[in-house]
Amino acid sequence: MSTNYEDDITYFNKLVGNTPFSFFKSVNTPVIVFDYYEKYTKELLNKICIQTNHKIDCDVEYLYNAEIDAFCFSQGVVNKIVFLEGTVLSIYRFASILSCVYRTILMKEEPKYQTIHKFDIRSVKDEEIISSLIYISDSIETNIITDYIAMIAMKIIIAHEIGHLLSGHIEYRKRHGETAISFAMGNTMSQIDNTTLQVMEIDADEFSACHITSVLESELINDQKINIIVFDKNQIYRLVGCALQCVFYLVGIKNNYWKTEEPQNYTHPPASTRVSLFLDVIRKQFGKERDKDWIEIVKGAIIAQKNIFAYYETDYDDAIQFVFDIMGIDEYGKVLIEEWRVLKKEFANYSNLPFI
Repeated sequence: MSTNYEDDITYFNKLVGNTPFSFFKSVNTPVIVFDYYEKYTKELLNKICIQTNHKIDCDVEYLYNAEIDAFCFSQGVVNKIVFLEGTVLSIYRFASILSCVYRTILMKEEPKYQTIHKFDIRSVKDEEIISSLIYISDSIETNIITDYIAMIAMKIIIAHEIGHLLSGHIEYRKRHGETAISFAMGNTMSQIDNTTLQVMEIDADEFSACHITSVLESELINDQKINIIVFDKNQIYRLVGCALQCVFYLVGIKNNYWKTEEPQNYTHPPASTRVSLFLDVIRKQFGKERDKDWIEIVKGAIIAQKNIFAYYETDYDDAIQFVFDIMGIDEYGKVLIEEWRVLKKEFANYSNLPFI
C-alpha cells in the first residue's frame, strides 16, 4: 500500500477501524476483513440449516487473488463458498468513492472542510495493484458510512452464494449428470441450458433479497452507530440501495455487459435485469404500505449508479435509461420469471426452503 501524503499518523489512525468490518485498523496495518465475513457466512448458513432442517457441510475460503469473483462450488461431498480478494477490495473501493467523493446520503453533520487521503489498492499476496484509488476521509463519520455500504454489499453477495446451496441448485445439477459444479460470476461451464442457469441466478438473488430485507429490519434500522450519523432512518434505506448497486455494477464489469441484445447466450442474466428483479423482491417483502421505504432504496441505487458512472466515465451513463431499467421489469426479465415459476417447483424437490 502506498501513500502520497505526510500526515499525523496518530490522528489518522483515529479515522479508521471504527466498525467490526472496517477495512483498515490503522494507516500502516490494513485489516483484511475476511475473518469477519467468513464467520458471518458460516453462522448464517448454520442458522438457516437449523431453521429449515437442512444439513449442508460447507467450507468458506478466501483467495488472495486480484481477480473479481465470488462463487459456490461443489465436487463430490465437498461444498465451498469462495470469495476472491479482488471482490472485497473492489466493493470497498466503490463504497469509498460514494461516501468520500460524493454525498450519497444526508448526515446530521456534513463535513464542512473535508480532506481526502488516497490509497492504491494492492493485493495482499503479491502486491499487485488491483484498481485505481480508494479514499479515506478526515471525517470519521464518512469512513463509517463507507464501512456500512461495503458491509451491506458483501452480505448481499454472501446470501446469494448461500442461496445457491440451500435452494436445491447443486442437487439439481447433480441429478442432471454434473459432478464438478460452480456458480461463478463469469460464464459457467455446464451441460444445462443457459436459461436454466440464469433462472438459478435470479433464484439465488431472491434468497439474497429476502435476507438483506431481514438484515435491514433486524440489524440496520436500530443500529446506534449509524443512526447517530444519518439525518434520519430514510438514509439507512438509501445505504442499502447504494450497496445493491455496488454489487450489480461489479457484476456488470465482471460479465462485461449491463444489458445485452442476446441475453440467452450467457449463463448469467444482464445486470440491469437482475437489479430490477432484486428490487421487485424487496418491494414484495415490504408490502404496499411501505412503498416510501422501498423508494428510498431505489433512490440509493440511482444515486450510486449516477456517481459511479460519473467517476468511471463508462458507456452506461444514461441516468434516465437506468431509472427505466430498474423501475420496471424488462421483457427478458418477464421471460425469466415465467421459467422461474416452473423450475422453482423442481428446485423445491432438492431443498427444504419454504416454496414461494
